Amino acid sequence: MSDQAEGLRQWASQQQRVRYTVPVVGLPEGRSMAVCHQVLERWQQQGHSWIGDPADWHFVAGERQELAEHPRWALWLEDDINGFRRAYQALKVVAARDNGPRQLLVLHESLPSQRGLLENVRQVAAQFFAIKLVIIPDKN
Repeated sequence: MSDQAEGLRQWASQQQRVRYTVPVVGLPEGRSMAVCHQVLERWQQQGHSWIGDPADWHFVAGERQELAEHPRWALWLEDDINGFRRAYQALKVVAARDNGPRQLLVLHESLPSQRGLLENVRQVAAQFFAIKLVIIPDKN
């Protein structure tokens, strides 16, 4: 009984800490939202102080969210064979929604370069969907 109560207390304290709820689009099926926190932790360790405490960020599946409820959105970009296709489809869905976000933070596991996939997705987002992608470079 005390274990259950402790679990509830931990859950409640986590709920009170959430400062930002960020819908994420483009995350492959089967991938956990935990990877989004890992990205924030990596960026914070690299000196990006604007993140604050990564535990204050709560990531949710963007496909199920009402646009007006959330001012901040993110695009997950994965460097695999279907990464560009997933990103394109996610941007297409976001752009088609009324009052959809016009700016998305790009979350990704460390990509070797901003050229290639990252730059191609940025160009497509701007040219075809009028969406600005906020790209945080990794500091190596």
